[in-house]
Amino acid sequence: MWNAVAGSTPVCSRLADRHCGNDRQCPRCGIADETINHMLFECPLAKQVWLLSNIHSTPGSLPCNILLSNFDFLLWRLKETGVPENIAFGVPWICWFIWKARNEKVFKGKDVAPHESLQMAFAEADSWLVAQVVTRSLDTVPPTDNISTHNSNVMYPRCQVDASWVHNNPTFGGGLVLDIDEDTGSFASTQVLTPLHAEFHSLIWAMKAIRQLGYVSVSFETDCLQLVKLVEEKEEDWPSLASELEDFRFTRLTFLSFSLTFIPRIVNVRADSLAKEARTRGSCFSHVNSCFSSETVPRAAPFVTI
Repeated sequence: MWNAVAGSTPVCSRLADRHCGNDRQCPRCGIADETINHMLFECPLAKQVWLLSNIHSTPGSLPCNILLSNFDFLLWRLKETGVPENIAFGVPWICWFIWKARNEKVFKGKDVAPHESLQMAFAEADSWLVAQVVTRSLDTVPPTDNISTHNSNVMYPRCQVDASWVHNNPTFGGGLVLDIDEDTGSFASTQVLTPLHAEFHSLIWAMKAIRQLGYVSVSFETDCLQLVKLVEEKEEDWPSLASELEDFRFTRLTFLSFSLTFIPRIVNVRADSLAKEARTRGSCFSHVNSCFSSETVPRAAPFVTI
């Protein structure tokens, strides 16, 4: 955004002005010169992104043909229109992913749909917010050589879960680490819409895998704060995850005791590594490496539903 306001974003018109090219035409729409304002606001594909973002503006305020006026509206006038704070917060990421979509077209010849740009923008904005929460929580941990993830109120065994999701990858991965007997597991499945979908699918997979091992009381831990909030909220707040929520609720009923807590990413490294390794395999699979010994912890009989 700073580069755009300073007029230094290397769009086609700016490059032509600097004798770095001759073509001023927008590479995405091909109907006008690609100025900075056109790329971010006036290109039909950029306009669709802003419309899909639920940013409602009065005619002439956004988009208009003056770059500074558009930024003035987004940064200073937007909240006056009643736009929810979470939407207004995503404005910088929307600008960034419009720019990234333009570069995908220029350098790779790839067309990125407006709804994809918007989804990635809000996913990145949410990830940034979660990162700030993690940073604050780590700041409150007293210095120690060994950071403990145990809590006196947490029931055992504990199962740490994580997911690995990359845009345009054919698969996503998930991993679990069970503190009892050091059981580990990983899986990969076909790509899902967002990182949050991947985290939720990984949790449900881990819950089913743990039940197959015979455990009926488990404390699950994740470094995805959004996921923890998701399972605590009502289904109507997350319509895009309705089917996952139904599967989660049914699987949760198979446990006698269940909890899901947030942990900092720094103490969830093993599950993260398993998830990333699973994703990079490029094929779908599911595997749990159980080191269970009957002399350690007694488990319940296998749970059967009819």
